[in-house]
Amino acid sequence: MTLDFFQNELKVSMKEKDKEKVLIVKDIINEAKNIAINNKRKEVTEDDITTALNKVKKIYQDQIDTCPKDRTEYLEAYKNHYDILSKYL
Repeated sequence: MTLDFFQNELKVSMKEKDKEKVLIVKDIINEAKNIAINNKRKEVTEDDITTALNKVKKIYQDQIDTCPKDRTEYLEAYKNHYDILSKYL
């Protein structure tokens, strides 16, 4: 997957007014750009995208693992984010 793919996903999600998917795709794009900057590159590579997906996946998994069980609304939201992200893995 490329940065262009995720930028197009962002546009489609915004048109569909899918706020959760917009949030997730923005997280992926931002993380990929940060990885490229940290490696002193201007262009985002597919390896950067893969690394960003894995990093965001870990963040979402940590949110699920550390969420108190009595906070079901947050737990459901975190699981939903993780499920949406899983479609890109």
